[in-house]
Amino acid sequence: MAEAVAAKRYAEALLRLAHGEGETQRFEQDIEFIIQTLKSDARLTKIFTHPRIKRAEKFELIDKLWKEHISKTVYNFMRLLIEKRRIYEIGMILKHYQIEVKRLKGIYMADVQTAFPLEASQSEELKSRLESLSGLKLEIKNRVKPEIIGGILVRIGDDVIDWRVSRMLNTLNEQMRRDELIGILDSAPEASRVIDVEK
Repeated sequence: MAEAVAAKRYAEALLRLAHGEGETQRFEQDIEFIIQTLKSDARLTKIFTHPRIKRAEKFELIDKLWKEHISKTVYNFMRLLIEKRRIYEIGMILKHYQIEVKRLKGIYMADVQTAFPLEASQSEELKSRLESLSGLKLEIKNRVKPEIIGGILVRIGDDVIDWRVSRMLNTLNEQMRRDELIGILDSAPEASRVIDVEK
């Protein structure tokens, strides 16, 4: 949770810089380029996050990999992440950056979790219904979570719509337990349910 909060804070700071320089889209492209480079070789992430590798070596690696390919501001931002030991959060920072950029355009991200992947037609229908329900312009991001069993879980910002079968089953199970407990109490002898408060 703390890491997500920190990543969002860094993303918002970068967005302010991008907005001030009129380079919102360029910054996003730069960060995506950096992430693709990191994904191409798992050793790079290990080098950047290894506590025994000196910062000077990490800065040198940044120069070789990205200095000639990204904006000066994003380059300095990468150096800052290394100084603050936050380089491992670059993926999360990009995610928050993209969300904030879309919000500036009036587009909100709807995180939709389902047991199985949504088909294109299902995604469009759900998008239409959620937009009518929320009054927002939405972009659907579908994540597959088999443990949901069926139904969907939707998150739009801090709002949650929970239509999961697993939740319904849990609720039913809890209700059955409560009913069972009430049944036991109702069938117990009257004397055993009398509480003597007199001293």
